[in-house]
Amino acid sequence: MPDIGPVDRTTRAVERSIRKDANPLDSTLRAEPSFRGEIRMKLGLGGNRMGIEYRKLVIADYDELITLWSDMPGIGISAADERDRLEAFLEVNGEACFVAVDGGKIVGTALCGNDRRRGFLYHLAVLENHRSKGIGSALVGLCMKELTRSGIEKCHLFVLDSNVEAIGYYRRSGWTERTDLRLFSRAT
Repeated sequence: MPDIGPVDRTTRAVERSIRKDANPLDSTLRAEPSFRGEIRMKLGLGGNRMGIEYRKLVIADYDELITLWSDMPGIGISAADERDRLEAFLEVNGEACFVAVDGGKIVGTALCGNDRRRGFLYHLAVLENHRSKGIGSALVGLCMKELTRSGIEKCHLFVLDSNVEAIGYYRRSGWTERTDLRLFSRAT
C-alpha cells in the first residue's frame, strides 16, 4: 500500500470506524494508537489506552484555551481570540472546532471554519508533552471530515514564519505550501 500522509490516514481511519448512519460529532470520540502510529477513531469509551478524548470545542472551554494558546510559542493571539468573538465564531463554525482532552485537561485544539467556499484551520495546538502521539493529526482529521460534510473541498491555514516546528509538521502531513500567493491584511 502506498504511503499516504498522516492527515489522510487519520481521515480514512475516522471514516472506517464511524457508522455511516451515525453523526460522529454527536458523540465523544476517542483515539487508540496502533503499532504503526496511526490513530483509529472509535465512538464510545472502549479500548482507549491513551486516554485522549476528542470533542467539540465549546465556549465554556475559553479560559483553558486562552491559557494554552498564550503559553504556546508560534500561536498568535489577537483581538479575534477574545471571548465574545470566539463565541460568535463558534456560533457559525462550532461543528468543525475540536479539543483533545486528557484526564479532564485540554491538551490540544483545532479551530476550523469555512466561508462556504474554502475551509480555514486556525490554532491547531498540542501541548509539548503530548506531541508525536497523533493528537494533532486526529484533530485535523476531524476538522477535514466536518469540512467534507459541509461540501468544502479545500482548506487553508496560516502559520507564522517563526513557527518552524509547525511548518515542518504541515509539510510532513501532506499540506502544500503556497508560494504563489501573498497575504494582505487591513483593519476594517
